[in-house]
Amino acid sequence: MAEILLTGSLPSRLLRDLDGREYMWCSGTDYLGMGHHAGFITHLTEGIGQYGTHFGSSRNNSLQLTIYREAEVLLAAFTGAPAALTVSSGMLAGQLIRGWLGKLSDTVVTYESPHLHPALRFPGSTKSSGTNWLGDAVEAINSAAADAMHVIYTDAIGSPWVEAVDFSPLMTLKRENTWVVVDDSHGLGVMGASGGGNYRQLAAIPGINLVVVASLNKALGIPGGVLLGRQNVLDGVRQSPWFSAGSPAPPAYMYALKQSIVHGDYYQAYVRLLQNNTLFRAAFDAGSRLAYLDDYVGYSTLDTGLYTFLKEQGILASCFSYPDPEAPPMVRLVISAAHQPADMERLAAACSAYYT
Repeated sequence: MAEILLTGSLPSRLLRDLDGREYMWCSGTDYLGMGHHAGFITHLTEGIGQYGTHFGSSRNNSLQLTIYREAEVLLAAFTGAPAALTVSSGMLAGQLIRGWLGKLSDTVVTYESPHLHPALRFPGSTKSSGTNWLGDAVEAINSAAADAMHVIYTDAIGSPWVEAVDFSPLMTLKRENTWVVVDDSHGLGVMGASGGGNYRQLAAIPGINLVVVASLNKALGIPGGVLLGRQNVLDGVRQSPWFSAGSPAPPAYMYALKQSIVHGDYYQAYVRLLQNNTLFRAAFDAGSRLAYLDDYVGYSTLDTGLYTFLKEQGILASCFSYPDPEAPPMVRLVISAAHQPADMERLAAACSAYYT
């Protein structure tokens, strides 16, 4: 699909192309609308005034900024994790934990979900296949020799194709040295208690070594990533040369993250997000037309005609091949907290018209 070129910056819900035509933006990953949220911008401006625009040093250097630890403590509480460690991107978070785990044992056996995000993949690694891939992995782990370390890598929520992972097979794991690493980039801020993501749900699974990674540059609006897990695990990751040599997320954004949690900006946006999604679903019955989840705000389909029709109505969804050029183009609709009730009525009416 031909891209839409903008004349300026991308607002949270409205944009104009080079010909001056206005579109309502109904995709992307700014789920909570932090990109143009007044409170968030105020916090960020305060943070820039205090910390400048970036931190040009390693976090393991002799100079330590307390804002990172303060933000991480609040982020851990927000997600329900024992501890949190922030890095410069979700991609780095995934590659960092994968590299660190690979050095814990001479024999590491890995299992990857069929549509695993590139953040948790290594070049040449092999993804699983089949709808029962996790059950097959658990069966293989339970029957494997005792000297190997096993690591399962998966997303919590599929993207761009919207699908959930059934984690119930993990309840039958018999080996307590199994690691489970989950990318929750599309759940953090959107799902779980008060938008805290899926860590609490996953932590209820007994007998696993759990690490959750996520991009903060989606719902929470922070150009960075996070690892969630036990403190001793994150302390070990922090000693990795990849962490020590990598620049951190800008401290001004860590300040904005802290203040947005303390002042309830994320929670208030989360409530609006749920309200918008409820309005859309009340006005349009997705049925079997779109792939969606009961507690999620994304919708997907391989029917590219929907993209074309919505574009003609002045509504822009995403439609491109991802994560590689060989993948089929997929239409992805996203409800955000920045949308207005009238936007939901307009989107629902357009979707209903297309499927009538």
